[in-house]
Amino acid sequence: MDIPQRDARLVVARTITNVLGESHRRYFPKLKLPRAVEATTVLFAILIAEAEGKPRNELGLAKRLQMSRQTMGRRLKDIEATGMIRREGRLIRLAGTKFATPSGDAAIRRVSQLIIDAAKALSEIA
Repeated sequence: MDIPQRDARLVVARTITNVLGESHRRYFPKLKLPRAVEATTVLFAILIAEAEGKPRNELGLAKRLQMSRQTMGRRLKDIEATGMIRREGRLIRLAGTKFATPSGDAAIRRVSQLIIDAAKALSEIA
């Protein structure tokens, strides 16, 4: 069976797999991969909400990501254990100092390069 846009799909699949693997190794090495992927998704949602000036509470994050409140609570505990987030009343906020480290800087450079390489590969696909 021929897969439509096979080469593009492979570039995207490899890039997503590599980005999630980097997050797993860097931020959540003690978690199994599926749980680390969920925690990464929650962490990204918190980052985006803060960048947009709209920090969220646990329920807001659960609704945004279509997760049960119980699952969201477990993922937030996973992330809190790393020190990457903090609670301000009911709001969930990033603990920015956790990201301001040489290893954190190296990780974002690696992920950025993965995305740049993927964009180049996609631009070369006819």
